[in-house]
Amino acid sequence: MVIPKYKELSEKIERHIFDRKLTGRLPGVRQLACRFEVNKITVNKALWLLEQKGILAIDGARGTYINANYTNRPRYNVIGIVGMNDNHVNNRFLEWLNRKHEALGYKLMGFFCPWELWHKDLDLLLKFPVDGYIFLGSYADEKTLLLLHENRIPAIASIFFDFPWLDRATYDHAQGYASAIRYLKSLGHRRIGFVDLYRPPEYRLYLDTIRKTFIQVQEADFREELFHVISEEFINSLDRYSPHFSCRLAEETVKYFMNRAEPPTAIIGTNSVLKHCPRLLRAFHRRVPDDISLMVVGCSLECTPGYTALTAREDDLLSWAVRRMALILEGQLLPRELYASRMRLRPGKSVAENRQNRMEKTVF
Repeated sequence: MVIPKYKELSEKIERHIFDRKLTGRLPGVRQLACRFEVNKITVNKALWLLEQKGILAIDGARGTYINANYTNRPRYNVIGIVGMNDNHVNNRFLEWLNRKHEALGYKLMGFFCPWELWHKDLDLLLKFPVDGYIFLGSYADEKTLLLLHENRIPAIASIFFDFPWLDRATYDHAQGYASAIRYLKSLGHRRIGFVDLYRPPEYRLYLDTIRKTFIQVQEADFREELFHVISEEFINSLDRYSPHFSCRLAEETVKYFMNRAEPPTAIIGTNSVLKHCPRLLRAFHRRVPDDISLMVVGCSLECTPGYTALTAREDDLLSWAVRRMALILEGQLLPRELYASRMRLRPGKSVAENRQNRMEKTVF
């Protein structure tokens, strides 16, 4: 296979920097072109590739500088996936993913640590024998991604910050929630509630996208008070590691909606919260799905069996991310990309036609 000239040049420059332990500013593009006997376009491509790897910092006004944190990391041929959970283990998901992508030449390592662990000691991520990281859900934040970039460890995440070097893999929430709302509307539901947990600033656009979709699809039926985000203060008042954590969130959710002047006839929300709601709703004389419909949202492996669900396909998202990471690690010059995996509606027994709608049909 013929190796592109810019890639050969980037490897030469990288070896030159490491072997001579160079620091500071690199010579200009014209000087590098003369030294390595190539044209300026090839030099620019090579420098851009080294910037993507975190080795160089390019400033149009000041020049090109060697990253002070650059070290020559060994290659492990391992890709880390941060944010996996018990469902992935019990369903042998990681085992399946490794078999599917064996031909790429990388082993996939799952990280099951709590989100808070990374933020107590971000340097942990630099100590694992991993060439690149894929972050699921909300596991990556700005500090984490900047640290990895400075240490030339590539990452793919769903974070909404507009980093010029970051590939993003997320779910098409606008498409998914639009289909969920339209489905509930077809069953006569007009007062449709939504519940999710507080998100940090890096992921605020996620909630903004869903809210905008509710407004667009529901139109005049949209009610701001039925779009409920559980506050950061309430979440922090609970013990996240308690087995009752999600039950407490469900209690807060049910009380909030049932205390509205006009409670919703259907609720769309995160699976970890809504799966506990049927028992709690009975205290308010609401039965699922006769009096109120529940549609859970989550990854296909996590959604509670029997519930109507809006599912996110992690197999599709991770397959794209793993292939993309392999290309990045091989040094291919790629434009930044955003991959949005489509969400699917899964039928279940927790959603039914709106009771008022059924009564009107009976009358007529």
